[in-house]
Amino acid sequence: MGEKFCVEEVGRGYWGWMSSMGPGELVEIGGRMNSERYLEVLKDVMLPSVRVAYPEGQIYLVHDNSSVHKSKIVKDWLNSQKDITVFEWPAKSPDLNPIENLWGQMVLNWDSSEIRSKKNLDNEVNKTWELLRNSDTCFNMVSSMKTRLQEVIDSEGYPLRY
Repeated sequence: MGEKFCVEEVGRGYWGWMSSMGPGELVEIGGRMNSERYLEVLKDVMLPSVRVAYPEGQIYLVHDNSSVHKSKIVKDWLNSQKDITVFEWPAKSPDLNPIENLWGQMVLNWDSSEIRSKKNLDNEVNKTWELLRNSDTCFNMVSSMKTRLQEVIDSEGYPLRY
């Protein structure tokens, strides 16, 4: 998998992806995410921005089992993309999804005293996302996947400590 491991998530009104190189593109999602909007984000944001970071080779995509991710139009489009491999992901497994931990790190790094308006929230989200670009956080999260998977096996599927 290495550096082409790409996970994405919709969190707190934003969509973003990450790889072991760090956070990728982050976009605000206006309103509720639906299948059409998600497909638009995949086509117009995810694929082009991943290709900037990784101009060649296979893209390994992890997304959870949200109904938006599993919709027919999204599955059909992903199946038509020969350079994208989608990993099947267990339901209700946030402890396995590194980007869930990235969202958690973002919240820990926010200055909550600054979040008093939508504009301030946007500023804080973007500032924190950029700070995480200059750290080993994503590399460490992706590198820990083999250990996390073994821990799930060892715990017989019970939640992990993450």
